[in-house]
Amino acid sequence: MLISALLWTAGCSVFLTVPEPADVGFPGRADSGLLDAGLRDVRPDAAPMDWGMPADAGGSDVDVADAGVSDTAVIDDAGAGADVLVVADGGERGDAARGDAGVIEDASAPGDANAPGDAATLDAVSERLDGGAEGDVGAHDGGSPGHDVAPGDGGDDTPDAQDEDAGVVVDRGRTQAIALGGLHTCALLDDATVACFGDNQFGQLGLDDLLDRNGARMIPGLANIRALALGAYTSCAVRSDETAHCWGRNDFGQTGDGTTQHHVTPRQVPVGQPVAQVAVGSAHACARTTQGTVLCWGRNAEGQIGDGTLERRAAPTLVQGLNGVATLAAGFQHTCVLRNDQSVFCWGKNSAGQLGFAGDDSARPRRVVAPAPVTTLSAMWDHSCATMSGVAACWGANEHGQLGTNSREASRPPSIVAGLVGVDHVAAGGRHSCALRDGAVLCWGQNQGGQLGTGTRNDSNRAALVVGLPEGIARVDTGYYHSCALTSEGVIWCWGYNEHGQVGDGTWIDRLEPQRVWGL
Repeated sequence: MLISALLWTAGCSVFLTVPEPADVGFPGRADSGLLDAGLRDVRPDAAPMDWGMPADAGGSDVDVADAGVSDTAVIDDAGAGADVLVVADGGERGDAARGDAGVIEDASAPGDANAPGDAATLDAVSERLDGGAEGDVGAHDGGSPGHDVAPGDGGDDTPDAQDEDAGVVVDRGRTQAIALGGLHTCALLDDATVACFGDNQFGQLGLDDLLDRNGARMIPGLANIRALALGAYTSCAVRSDETAHCWGRNDFGQTGDGTTQHHVTPRQVPVGQPVAQVAVGSAHACARTTQGTVLCWGRNAEGQIGDGTLERRAAPTLVQGLNGVATLAAGFQHTCVLRNDQSVFCWGKNSAGQLGFAGDDSARPRRVVAPAPVTTLSAMWDHSCATMSGVAACWGANEHGQLGTNSREASRPPSIVAGLVGVDHVAAGGRHSCALRDGAVLCWGQNQGGQLGTGTRNDSNRAALVVGLPEGIARVDTGYYHSCALTSEGVIWCWGYNEHGQVGDGTWIDRLEPQRVWGL
């Protein structure tokens, strides 16, 4: 909707036309080349803006479900945990800024898919695996980085005793699952609470303010959580009572509460059905119900809501004809699902082939022709990834090698990641990707912020081993320019672009190798 403003100046009338807010992407350093839209220069001395945030009720008596994609953190049973310790978060930064569903055809119809193009059968897949260089995908070295304590604490491993502004950080080894957004990170803890750090421009950390954090801080009042999902500037959680709650940026209705006001604390989403999982993109979000159906809300200019229209939705809208959904994944402006029959359907923006088929954007789910049955699914920015029969496959944009095919050519059908077998799951990041294999992490694609964890800033067209991680990694997830891994003992390690504190090590410095997250 366009808003016209009439100004009277020196006896003449001037009409100004102000467009609706643009979906400008993620903030970052203007001189870094990391981002091509929505750049902002972080200034530690910038005072928070007063953008008229109404009193935020809700979030104080909060409960969630199951699932598992790389951009969604989930645990099966969020049981009671040990007492938490209160510690200082290692720094705050006040860089604040303001910031009827359509009917569709049954998405289960195989005939709705495009021809697979050069997508191979599983037999042909094995012929495309070239083994890779040993130095890139070899055995994990089991090394451990030397940053086990909070910076500036003199080597004392004991957390500080008091934090004046209500944040609480748990002691080490209590994380059950991790979720990464554009420039922020959250951890689901073993007492079913949530701790977050990183960019907080729109309140996406849920801390009732707009201050960036470089150390983990507990979200007050958010309890009984079983699943998390983070997007660009918006975060969501599912409680054990199967309700969804979102907070952060909301100018496109992406928090799903029917408003377009940003929320600095969690608000319940009126899904109307029991929720099992949420997924969040740039300015839209979706929920998977326990019945296997999907509802989406938020920005819809590229059809990412999947209701057959391009109309913005400020409240959950059913994706009609889609059922039997096992996993959700949301990219920048597209959405994909993995169904119980191991088939994949995608919709939304398709400029780089991120939907997995030829053609234009699609406002309705369409089937992706994969070379084998799919077992895990992930999406972010303008590419998507999946695992199938122990190999990883990605599709979409590839200007930095984020598809892992040892080339820079985009691919519309799923293309096998070169040299990787025995993959447990793969996580699509901004312009990079990471995979978990036998307790080790390998990454490929863009590396300007150090998000590949190889100790350099060099991009890689193929999978390269992350150096310095401990043994026994259980999960890996990716943001736009940072990555994190979770050990089987509940400890988080992160690396990459860190100007907003999203690595969580108590600094604002990019990390080219994994650092232990302070306090978790």
